[in-house]
Amino acid sequence: MTTPTTLLDGALKSGQAILVYGANPPTAEILAAATGAWAEPNLLDLRDAASVPKNGSLRRTVAEKLRERPALVVLVGAEVPDPVREVLAEIIAGQLNLPGEVRRLEETTRLLVVAPVERPAAALDGLFALRLPAARALGKGAR
Repeated sequence: MTTPTTLLDGALKSGQAILVYGANPPTAEILAAATGAWAEPNLLDLRDAASVPKNGSLRRTVAEKLRERPALVVLVGAEVPDPVREVLAEIIAGQLNLPGEVRRLEETTRLLVVAPVERPAAALDGLFALRLPAARALGKGAR
């Protein structure tokens, strides 16, 4: 018996940068779908804005994770600090602006951002061409 394919499954197979959002997104289900599609993506939990690495260390952390595997799932909070938005924009553009160098990312780099909001803030919404409400992405909402 096969598991039914969801909108998220299709997006993960074809999209490079995906935003999934919802008031209480089922993070475990979303991570399971990402793992199934991307074979062990890296996870970066930035839900607590106060714990976001400072002084360029966020870019170094992201660069290290993407060097391990070119698939990254980022969990963000309702408020997305400017440094996080900037790094997400760089990943989407295919490069990281590290101190002293601009590192080109692999063309196979994939990004999934999960945001616990009913509607994405303009800071995130403008970055992603592919934005999915969590309930619809997982086949639990009205079509």
